[in-house]
Amino acid sequence: MSARVDQIVQVLEEMWRRQALLGAFRERTVKLIARRLGVHPNTVHDKLVRQLGPQVKEARDFDRLVARWLGGDAQPLRSALLEHAVSEDDRERIRRFFQDHDTAA
Repeated sequence: MSARVDQIVQVLEEMWRRQALLGAFRERTVKLIARRLGVHPNTVHDKLVRQLGPQVKEARDFDRLVARWLGGDAQPLRSALLEHAVSEDDRERIRRFFQDHDTAA
């Protein structure tokens, strides 16, 4: 096997393994936010999944949107959030978040 293919495959394998870490990180973060807000973790989790449908049908879909954002493509996550905004305050909070957390730079 060439060094090129070996190294590329190793990078891909590690990236594949780390994608699972995103789900574990989401779960820990949901618990942290729930504790901070004094609500049950399922309440927060519901906002990430069911209440972001149809773009998000299960937690893995949310994780994929976050992974794309972290990889420099914020548009799918931004669009999903903006589509579910119910007020101008919501839209402004979303826009400000993505301006302050631009991963494409």
